[in-house]
Amino acid sequence: MAILDILAELVVIGVFLGAFYGLIALGLSLVFGVQNVINLAHGEFLMIGAYITFFGWSIFDLNPLLSIVISVPIMFVVGAAIQGGLLERIDLDNELTTLIFTFGLALAIRGLAQYAINVDYQSISFLTESVDVGFTAFSLNRPFAFGIAVISTLLFFAFLKYTDWGKAIRATSQNPEIARACGIRTKRVRMVTFGLGAALAGIAGGIAGILYTIFPAMGLDYLLKAFVIVVLGGLGSLVGAVVAGVGFGVIETFGTWYTSSTMASIIAFVVLILVLLVRPQGLFGRSDSGE
Repeated sequence: MAILDILAELVVIGVFLGAFYGLIALGLSLVFGVQNVINLAHGEFLMIGAYITFFGWSIFDLNPLLSIVISVPIMFVVGAAIQGGLLERIDLDNELTTLIFTFGLALAIRGLAQYAINVDYQSISFLTESVDVGFTAFSLNRPFAFGIAVISTLLFFAFLKYTDWGKAIRATSQNPEIARACGIRTKRVRMVTFGLGAALAGIAGGIAGILYTIFPAMGLDYLLKAFVIVVLGGLGSLVGAVVAGVGFGVIETFGTWYTSSTMASIIAFVVLILVLLVRPQGLFGRSDSGE
């Protein structure tokens, strides 16, 4: 019976973690699906969001939830400004150019953060007390973070489905030429999309600050995990990003428990390779034949 309790606890913790990972991957997958750009600065956007939440909590004594809410419009404006002022000025059809640009942007943001902010590790001490729930025990910040991730994800999908901007984003993702012919201003759609991707990363950054430590170079690890999740779920598939994020979280949790955190990452990459051998387009991606 003890083994079943342990397994149940690992599944619960894995789902909590996976919802967080899915939220990170959602913004990365959104930008790629609409403009075919792999945003290598996505991890740095997460880092900025984490610091916004941290400074709101530590300096202005704001509830971390309120700090996360405040980070959403800030990160949206940052993302939209980068898209409209910088990214739109390069050849978006050249994947190598966009990779180099976003890589340089990531290095610049990280360098500025290391220069302007104390490089010591910081953390948000919030809901750290433990609670027993039936067969498992965990810190209260985990279900809190899970709730934020789930609500943010649901609101995002509702935005895509029910709002005019959401419909424009979906139309541009499916066929930008036809979308333009129908009167949709695809340049503005790209700005909104990049802003939304940055906002989602900002929310995820706030969650990361509550669960883990904050430092200027924190974004790289989350970017790598998000990229694995996006590829695993299918490039451009938003549902795939969420589902693969949950799966990744469960795999990492079990791997960490039975081996180590390093081995857990290796196991996750092995699972990615095995899935791609069977389905090169990912779990929810479309094949080249359009099936």
